[in-house]
Amino acid sequence: MNKYLKVLIKPSEVFKQEKEKASIKKALLIYLIVDFIVGVIYTIGISFNPQINFALRLIGAFLPVPPQLIKTALIVFYLVIFPILSIILVSIFALIGFIIAKILKGQGSYRVFLYFGALYYVPLGIIVAILSQIPNISQYVPYIVGLCAVYPFTIAIKEAFNLSSKKAIHVWLIPCIIIGGFVSTRLIKDWRITQFNKKINQDYDLLEEAMKSDDINLCKKISDNLAKEECIAVIDKDTTKCPSQIGRKNDCFRRIGIKTNDFSTCSLITDSWFKSICYREIAINTNNVELCKSMYNDYDKNECISKIAIRTNNLALCSSLSSTSSYSGGTSSFPRDNCYKELAKINSEVDLCLLIDDSLWRVACVEVIAKNLKDSSLCNKLSNEATTGIKFERDSCLRDMK
Repeated sequence: MNKYLKVLIKPSEVFKQEKEKASIKKALLIYLIVDFIVGVIYTIGISFNPQINFALRLIGAFLPVPPQLIKTALIVFYLVIFPILSIILVSIFALIGFIIAKILKGQGSYRVFLYFGALYYVPLGIIVAILSQIPNISQYVPYIVGLCAVYPFTIAIKEAFNLSSKKAIHVWLIPCIIIGGFVSTRLIKDWRITQFNKKINQDYDLLEEAMKSDDINLCKKISDNLAKEECIAVIDKDTTKCPSQIGRKNDCFRRIGIKTNDFSTCSLITDSWFKSICYREIAINTNNVELCKSMYNDYDKNECISKIAIRTNNLALCSSLSSTSSYSGGTSSFPRDNCYKELAKINSEVDLCLLIDDSLWRVACVEVIAKNLKDSSLCNKLSNEATTGIKFERDSCLRDMK
């Protein structure tokens, strides 16, 4: 029987026969050959496995990379990078096993241990690669083969370092406990964070629902005391009931100010960002353009006027907006173009789309209205003479309408 198959059934016998032949060079060569074979199997699987092909098409749909290029990159990884990485990782893991075995008073060598690992890696590596190509069971293969590997791995440690079975088990069990403890700690931490975030989201949803319905009973269901206090204060429109914590207090003042359209409540806010939002929302609620113009940055000012323009269907206000506006030092929006686009959609008026400066937005605006009205002739209002953006705007629109 071939030694690479026999090692799974009678590992002790094979290891005793091969012990004198062991060398690091032979071990690394075996790993390299097996990993190349494994890489070939996975490469074939890329072409014939429907799940992989579906995943490649899905990735290609979200990334600006052709699926064929992704497939080529995977082939290079499996045939070149994977074997190299595998050898590095196996050498490190064998070194960890060697150190633990020495601590447990083992008498063997790193050379023999690495070689023994290579012997049973031949059948197990190839079996894993083949079974992993089978749909519906591939996700279970590593666990099944991992269990099958426990016996030959334990015998390899025992024979390589002249250890008892109990100590041989300790050599692989100790790292597993350490890694398992680390992973478990991380998983518990992630679970706690998830539960905490879930609780915050539930409280936020209850707070928002209570705000909309003016239902104080919903406030009482909120688990976080600060959020509960804020909820009750806003519904009662009573700033004296706002939480003492500064962040919650500012948000509470903001909500009450917007709810009551009371500028004096906004003035109680100590945070400039919250205060600006408070003034902006009151300006929008009351269609107060002059108040919008007093906003402390261009972004808030244009956002405020834009919302009033869209709400009141006021083209003149749209025209008064800046072509771009910045927030925190960066360009964040195109308020005038966005305002024209929204008015065009509200009124189903293509001529308003033609006022948009940006070529891409202009074409998109016309396309939306043309599709809504099922009238591709509206694309003819676009020009094919644009000097920037989409050069052939009319043709692009007509093509997208098909």
